[in-house]
Amino acid sequence: MINQEGGAYRGPIVLHATTGGLFNGPRPVFTHNADSAGCTTFAGLKPGTSYWVSGSVTLQKCQDHLKGDGTWGKYGVEQVRGFSSGVRRAPSSGVLKFPRQVAAVQTTSCF
Repeated sequence: MINQEGGAYRGPIVLHATTGGLFNGPRPVFTHNADSAGCTTFAGLKPGTSYWVSGSVTLQKCQDHLKGDGTWGKYGVEQVRGFSSGVRRAPSSGVLKFPRQVAAVQTTSCF
């Protein structure tokens, strides 16, 4: 996993499984951080089961503030760096390596 800028993605990576060939939403199986090169390999997986990986890191959060009417609101921007891979089937060895993904930054305005 790499950042848009070319550096290694450093953050949580979650392995998800699908069941029976049908996608039933995210099913977290295993979580770890990317190694120094941003690569991920998972071992001990169930052969024939389909898996995918995702990850996200919050870089900047919106700020809370008290508005003039006494209610709370948010302002600023939120930035999240994240990625999601395609689905891959585990081979008979149970070892699955995911190719590099690019973790893009998404910016959302808060008001």
